Amino acid sequence: MRSVWLCSRNDVIGNIGVLCAAGLVALTGAFWPDVLVGSILATLFVWTGISVLREAVPAWQGTAGLG
Repeated sequence: MRSVWLCSRNDVIGNIGVLCAAGLVALTGAFWPDVLVGSILATLFVWTGISVLREAVPAWQGTAGLG
């Protein structure tokens, strides 16, 4: 359930970030807002993936012998 929440949250943050970056690119004509938002989103997604794996691997290893 935590993974679903984190992924849904990341989707919302990603959509808002893309819209903000698009607006800033349109206003400034520069590419840096796109790069900045993309870097922030990539960092968030990697951090979220690592946190989900840290919780899932021990749980998975604990039930490996039950099947």
